[in-house]
Amino acid sequence: MDDQSRVDMRKGSEQLRSIIGCMEEEGLGKEERTKLLSQQETIMGALRRFDGERQSRNQYAHNKLDNQMRVKMRGILEEIRGLVTQLTKKENFAIVFDRSGTNTNQVPSLIYGKNMTDIKAVVMQQLNKEEPLPESSQ
Repeated sequence: MDDQSRVDMRKGSEQLRSIIGCMEEEGLGKEERTKLLSQQETIMGALRRFDGERQSRNQYAHNKLDNQMRVKMRGILEEIRGLVTQLTKKENFAIVFDRSGTNTNQVPSLIYGKNMTDIKAVVMQQLNKEEPLPESSQ
């Protein structure tokens, strides 16, 4: 929400409070009360529109960030799959299991086996070899 919209919303809220205060006064005529009710409805409608626009902008920003995260994750997973594929061919593995994720029931897939080779350390080393060292380590 830009600064002008914030100012407009604040001004509308103050006007609404003022109108409500006027309506509580005793001796207010029917015509004046009707005029104040009309103003109140107009201001409330504007505030609802501002709120709707704010919610739309928030939803748009949330969706945009969500999409950026999915694209980034897709790239990371493709890089991992590529490294695993290279390592699988190099080491002549017949099958590679992903034990880090979950299955369709959202339960981690646990694979037990005797003398199984865990290639996680090799894949992590390959993924991190191009990463710069943190500033505190340099």
